[in-house]
Amino acid sequence: MMEIIDYFKKNRYVVSVLECGGNWDLQVSYIVGNISQFNKIFHNDFKEYPNQLSKHEIFFNIVTYFIEKDDLKNKFMIIGGDREPVNLKKDDLLLLYNLGKNSRISIVELSKLVKKDPKTIMSKIDSLQKTGLIRKFTIEIDQVKLGFVTNILLISYSKLDSTEEDKLVDFLINEEEIVSFTKVIGSANLELSVKV
Repeated sequence: MMEIIDYFKKNRYVVSVLECGGNWDLQVSYIVGNISQFNKIFHNDFKEYPNQLSKHEIFFNIVTYFIEKDDLKNKFMIIGGDREPVNLKKDDLLLLYNLGKNSRISIVELSKLVKKDPKTIMSKIDSLQKTGLIRKFTIEIDQVKLGFVTNILLISYSKLDSTEEDKLVDFLINEEEIVSFTKVIGSANLELSVKV
């Protein structure tokens, strides 16, 4: 199993790989430009391990809410939905890619990787922060080592009008154990990440 997980982690289109219990062994999340691109990458990945990756289910994300718990109120970040994508220059993408790999990288090291002088890098970072593309520089805590387990729940519902769906979203944002949730297209309507 570790060989397969390592394979997915090396794929530049894979943003997360989670080991699961229940009906599935793995949850793999891709980020791609369009469905056709996903189809090619997906089929190529599954050719690598045809015997081990024989069963799958695909969900397409409509919109994801990442919830940050705060003493004063819950804040959330929305990815996807009806928002217009931001067009970035190659330098900015390279900068974001390297910061995503290591948010503690020095400006000097970053300037070498992006091939721009440190003042330009600092200016670009400042600009990306002002536009909201960079929200914060943070660490990733291993929740399992702290005794927390995240469970993924897939929920199907029908006959919810937009008002009822808005109430459901408000409820989920304010529910203490909900880490994130995603409206999806597939055999379910919602994917909830619940920390217990």
